[in-house]
Amino acid sequence: MAVTMDVTNPLHDATSNPPGPESIISLVDPPMNSNCSNFTNSDTVVYNCAFVFDVFVTHFMCFVGFLGNSVTIAVLRRDRDPQRQKSTNWLLEMLAIVDIIFLAFAFIFLPIRTIALRSEALPTVRKGLPYLMTYLFPFAAIAHLMTIWMVVLVTVDRYLAICKPLHPAWRSMRRVKMAVGVLFILAVIYNIPRFFELEVKMKPSCRNETELLPSDVERAFVSSASYQYIYEAGSDFIFRSVGPLVVLIILNVRISWAIKTLNKKRQEMSLQAKEEKTLTVMLIIVVIIFVISQLPSTVLSFIFPTAVFYPTTVNWEAYGCAFAISNAINVFNSCINFLVYCLIWRKFNRILIRMMACKDENANGQN
Repeated sequence: MAVTMDVTNPLHDATSNPPGPESIISLVDPPMNSNCSNFTNSDTVVYNCAFVFDVFVTHFMCFVGFLGNSVTIAVLRRDRDPQRQKSTNWLLEMLAIVDIIFLAFAFIFLPIRTIALRSEALPTVRKGLPYLMTYLFPFAAIAHLMTIWMVVLVTVDRYLAICKPLHPAWRSMRRVKMAVGVLFILAVIYNIPRFFELEVKMKPSCRNETELLPSDVERAFVSSASYQYIYEAGSDFIFRSVGPLVVLIILNVRISWAIKTLNKKRQEMSLQAKEEKTLTVMLIIVVIIFVISQLPSTVLSFIFPTAVFYPTTVNWEAYGCAFAISNAINVFNSCINFLVYCLIWRKFNRILIRMMACKDENANGQN
């Protein structure tokens, strides 16, 4: 029987509970000897579904995301139109930065980790994986949570701009920066248990019992039913899956109704109002893509309790493939925004063209 391994709850023992659905990484491995360390799965079928998505698909999308988000940051910092509210551009910059951080972690924990575990390549990385899993993964979990709630913050900003235009103070830079700071603190607090899930212990090598190698081992509380149900399944279901989706759907329905009303007054709209409308429509598309990208993780969260407490009923190969596809979709969501901006936001395109032409003058004008 194969066991699903992921960075949310990285398991090296086939008899242990499988990981939670909020994982940003997974792969399918055969049962591993819990009494030895750094067993390389070179005797398995390497090119299965999980391997293809974790290595080839994710690898490509990470590099595309690095490039796209970097260009997005450069373009947004050149948009100094005094008529535009700075809060939206600053939030989009922060979203791009968080996406880059998330993609960096995804690159480490998906293609690099998978290659190291599945082959003799990257032996140094393989030996360092227990330390990465124990001490670095909690920061990856924080970045993942930030990518989700930054989209919510951008949507709240658009809601205030369209539905509450008479209260610009609510979107002041000071309040926006405070909101992002509070979000970061809450993300850190929420992921504090991740810092204590694993510990590094020295174990005999699976190939040479006289050689001691580091291994990441779960602490006892991680396997408890209360932790699995309340934190792994329940809390993540609320704060990573359904909760953000419900907030986004409600806000975007309100925004869509407001835009429909604006369309009836199109001839009376000022240039600034038209620009705000274009930007809002673009961000609604970003949110729709985000919601669709989160649906696989949401579905897997329903399957999670069955996988944990009734492991014999689960097809682990299919389960691991589903996680790999879900991970790839999450990575896709963090690299697609640049393309959306290019397709819809005309001002973004003008500034990008000026950058490519090495022109410093500001590109003001209509979206």
